[in-house]
Amino acid sequence: MAWNELFTTAFGLLSLLTIIFVVGMLVYLIRFALRKMDEDAATAGVEPTSAVTPSPATEPENGEATEPQKRKPIVIKGQI
Repeated sequence: MAWNELFTTAFGLLSLLTIIFVVGMLVYLIRFALRKMDEDAATAGVEPTSAVTPSPATEPENGEATEPQKRKPIVIKGQI
């Protein structure tokens, strides 16, 4: 009965459009935020979040383990 009301009544169709709109906005805002984070990382000289992939620990030929490389800290000018 609820499915019938959702697809046939005016209130149901408006509710369905609202649900679709909200899900679409969620997808848009997530993509927008990720794109802005990548742009900010590029201007700060840090590898973008979408390009970060975990790399397996490799050992050099002499058998010593290597330390993972540390990222540069992000400095925001104007903060105390």
